[in-house]
Amino acid sequence: MSFKYGDVLKTYEDSQVSGDITKWLEKVEMISLLQNIDKKEAFLPMFLSGQALDVYLQLSEAAKRDYQKVCDALKLAFAPSPF
Repeated sequence: MSFKYGDVLKTYEDSQVSGDITKWLEKVEMISLLQNIDKKEAFLPMFLSGQALDVYLQLSEAAKRDYQKVCDALKLAFAPSPF
């Protein structure tokens, strides 16, 4: 199956503009599985902008190479607080 990633995965900016970060990350997972993307840590930043890109850029180089750490940082910044 071939498609343009930008047609199915909109850029994530922040929770106000782009909605729920958890759902957005789930969509990244689905696309990665469908398209056999092994390096999600390299794929994901191409779809970040605004505050989300700022969060990513503030990570250490080691954290940027760790997909789970990138996801954790984005969730910490944009997921609704349980309190």
